[in-house]
Amino acid sequence: MAIAADVPVKGGGELIFFGHESQLPVGHARLALRTGAQMLVGVSHRTGEGSYRADLALATQPESMGDQTQDSVRWAQDSLTMLEDFFRRWPEEWMMPVPVWSG
Repeated sequence: MAIAADVPVKGGGELIFFGHESQLPVGHARLALRTGAQMLVGVSHRTGEGSYRADLALATQPESMGDQTQDSVRWAQDSLTMLEDFFRRWPEEWMMPVPVWSG
């Protein structure tokens, strides 16, 4: 399964993305917690004319605080922070067709 963790959604969590709050998905973290699945964060980026590469990293599950909702939000935030790192490496590759931040 893959999701676009940087696309705002109603009912998402209030997460920090590039230093600003936005309502972003947490369902992927909730699903991983409930099923015991691992979570990979990744992007594809252009490496040349007609050539692309996928880069992935394991988003390590944070230690549980005893509240599955809070644990999901923390894991979603950690994975979003990892996504920011990818976008910083290839900023020209990031395109967002909808507003991420309000105001």
